[in-house]
Amino acid sequence: MFTFVKLNGLLHLVDSLHGGRWEVSYEFAENYLYYLKGKSIDAGKNLLADSRKLNSDWLIETKNIIEKHALPTHFSYHIPTIIDNLMKSKDLRADIITPPLPIIEVGRECNYKCLWCYNDSATVQLKHSKIYDFNTEIMMEKIISPLIDMGQTEFCLTGGEPSLYLKEVERVTSHIVNKVSKLSAKPCIWLLTNGYKLYENAERYMKCGISKFQVSLSSPLKEKDNYLRKPPQNTDSFGECINGIKKIRHLSDKAVIEVNMIVQPESYFGKWSNIHDINQMYDLAQSLGVNTLRIIPAVPSGEAKKNSINFSLPEYSKISEYVSLLKDRSKAEKSGVLIDCPLGHDMNGKAHDCRASYMYIYVNAFGYVYPCNNLQEDSNLCWDKPISKNSSFDIVDIWKNSKLLHYFRTNNDLCEECTKCKNRPECIGQCRALTYHRHGEYSLSSVPETCLLKHF
Repeated sequence: MFTFVKLNGLLHLVDSLHGGRWEVSYEFAENYLYYLKGKSIDAGKNLLADSRKLNSDWLIETKNIIEKHALPTHFSYHIPTIIDNLMKSKDLRADIITPPLPIIEVGRECNYKCLWCYNDSATVQLKHSKIYDFNTEIMMEKIISPLIDMGQTEFCLTGGEPSLYLKEVERVTSHIVNKVSKLSAKPCIWLLTNGYKLYENAERYMKCGISKFQVSLSSPLKEKDNYLRKPPQNTDSFGECINGIKKIRHLSDKAVIEVNMIVQPESYFGKWSNIHDINQMYDLAQSLGVNTLRIIPAVPSGEAKKNSINFSLPEYSKISEYVSLLKDRSKAEKSGVLIDCPLGHDMNGKAHDCRASYMYIYVNAFGYVYPCNNLQEDSNLCWDKPISKNSSFDIVDIWKNSKLLHYFRTNNDLCEECTKCKNRPECIGQCRALTYHRHGEYSLSSVPETCLLKHF
């Protein structure tokens, strides 16, 4: 996913997913957007279905520049709206032209008790629900509609556990589908779930427009998954996921299914650690027709931070080794299962451009807005007040004017030692949340005392 942002009068194209930032001209940005629009309409011929005449020279030149610099071409935006945003930004010194993909809690309650959950279970957060007015009506009016008006067609619903809020899910997805369809576009709606009642609800989810599912599963071993995720009594967390994924795949071979495996350290969980289950999880994902296997070491935020769940460098190295071998195997077997893991990437010299502030924004069930799910402490608030019925601002106001998000966008440098460190993927990667929770700050202008190399 690409981002266009204007800082100090200069326009930048940012790829915060793979790492990359390029200063570009408005002429190139416009050509780039028209090229992507045409490609999305007819990928085979790159036809431009608008008033602009097809000019093979600029088309070929744009295509060559994209390929030469490996510029991002995946997007879920309504491109005509992004072009309008781009033109309106010409006279501004600073602006963000593309909207975020919002991750929105439809409710905070979850029936599983994972010790590493990014949501802090502290009662102080529960008190907010009695003070502030935030519901699906406000969600649709002040989050979803403004983002669609800014050009977003992709949304992500989460919890808590969304299956506990089925009516809210249906109302919100109906609004997204209706409003996006008015743009003659097709919405993309994600559901992030722990798998509870997925088999029972799969058809209902898909009928209301959900086409992409991220299903949490900790282990390919039934006993271990149930131990780690602690579902309600008489609920089999493993079986709920497996049967649910099978049902989704039975209903549609086009549905996108991700398995989200949050890896846990041996130093904390001992024999219940799932580090050595990674290979078997890949086999299971392949057998279920899963599109992506996400292998994510637990981030020390929320409950994981309270419980002091941390990895040693040797544990990170073991995970990287498993992932590297799996990527080679997946490529050789042409299995179709994409392996997604923040470890094992070459980050030497790359800027600290985190997806938080460029691609994503997180809205909790009480209307508070944060850069991402792993930055949900009071000091991480994007705005000092929650979105509510009486608030004079909406999500776009926050996205464009948040001081914290502006800081992230304008302070993307690390000290030379951290930028070039071979252990950067394990330590902070491009992640502001890891930087904050591990080292107590958002940027590293010098090597911190908490440097992993100083402790191992």
